[in-house]
Amino acid sequence: MTDTWHGRTAPAPQGWPAPTPAPVEPYGEPQGVPVTICTAGGVRTRYRRLPQLLEAGVLPVDTLLPDRSQTVLFLPPGHLRLSFASQYWVTRVARATLDIDTTQGPQTVHYAAPYTIWSAGTAGFGPRAPRRPGGTFVVWLVVGIIGVVILVNIWLFVLSQS
Repeated sequence: MTDTWHGRTAPAPQGWPAPTPAPVEPYGEPQGVPVTICTAGGVRTRYRRLPQLLEAGVLPVDTLLPDRSQTVLFLPPGHLRLSFASQYWVTRVARATLDIDTTQGPQTVHYAAPYTIWSAGTAGFGPRAPRRPGGTFVVWLVVGIIGVVILVNIWLFVLSQS
């Protein structure tokens, strides 16, 4: 018998018992109510998209949500508060919270992260995803920058003519 260790294969030491495989537990039906989490595009920084997190009081850890996907979680029946956020360095931005009632059966929840880290995200129910907030701010920011560049060029042109 051989063991694999860091890519190297070596025989098992003499006198050691052969490893026995762990028993495989049959995977039964998931417990709880299926809640489908649909995510839109995450907050984009200069080099990458920020990871999107879901915090529910019943989950042992925060759940990392894939970008632009549907994730099915099985949550216990009852009234729950879902908190969505994006991780930016050590802080959480683009927060959104949503109270759901899983006693009514399966739910579909949408989360849309904003275009910038300064806006809050949106979360909601229904067949359509909510609009991503912060788009108007980005448009006005670009228009303002272009306006300042044009005004500076006009001012420099007027100064050069006098």
